[in-house]
Amino acid sequence: ENNAVEELNLSVPKGGEFKITLEDSTEVWLNADSRLIYPSVFGTGERRVKVSGEAYFSVHHEDDRPFYVETYDQTIRVYGTTFNVRNYPDDNLAYITLETGSIALSRPGVVHGGEVVMSPGHHATYDKDSERMSMTVVDPAVISSWRHGKFVFENQPLRCIMRDLSRWYDFDYEFADSDIEEIIFLGSIPRYSDFTIAVSIIEKCSDLRISIRDGKVYIQRK
Repeated sequence: ENNAVEELNLSVPKGGEFKITLEDSTEVWLNADSRLIYPSVFGTGERRVKVSGEAYFSVHHEDDRPFYVETYDQTIRVYGTTFNVRNYPDDNLAYITLETGSIALSRPGVVHGGEVVMSPGHHATYDKDSERMSMTVVDPAVISSWRHGKFVFENQPLRCIMRDLSRWYDFDYEFADSDIEEIIFLGSIPRYSDFTIAVSIIEKCSDLRISIRDGKVYIQRK
């Protein structure tokens, strides 16, 4: 009755995922260990949400109400499009992958100017330490494969793979040697399978042994 707009906080725990349709018909898929902050009703001037973790957006286009997605490091201006954003607080790198449409990236607080415009298939990597951004061309379907029940890894180090798996299966892990963390993998793992299947796939295509002791996962060479 007093037209108050409530700020809502949607948190998805490790091992979970969630899809939500916002008031303007925009759809958001949240990956494990992610958070979305959004208003119960968008205002007349703009639409703005905040995200931490990983999320896939399908934004409903409106000419008179631009859509903004804020992370800790970046602001994304959306022009009616589908894209994937990944920005976990404990990761040194943040990623934004555009599937369709157009988006523009800027640092928080920048209203006009200083934007980087992305085209479909572009993959922006932001280094939080150096505050530098690089752009590559990728297959967006690979980046958002988590939304379709698969982990797809293209030349990714094992440290990144284990971090993703730990968020989904909710476990702690430890490498026996630091050089193991940099082993590069190429392949896919079924997302909804048991953790033992993921372990067997990694072991079969490497010289590694993965064991569980006292509730922690240990990765070592055979």
